[in-house]
Amino acid sequence: MDRSNTVSRIAALCRANPGTALWALGYLTLNRTQEELDDLLEGCEEHAEVLTNPRHYQAYLERWGRIPGP
Repeated sequence: MDRSNTVSRIAALCRANPGTALWALGYLTLNRTQEELDDLLEGCEEHAEVLTNPRHYQAYLERWGRIPGP
């Protein structure tokens, strides 16, 4: 299996079950630096803001370079 297939399977499992998504998040954030976790938090907050307030879409796109989505 290649990287793309593996990531696609992980994403499908996370979409299907919030508990699996939380487990994956915990696994991926283990042993990360505080700076990396702060960046992750900032991205999550901006993503949530875009989903509830489309006016922030352009700023989000400029900063993160991809369209927000589930």
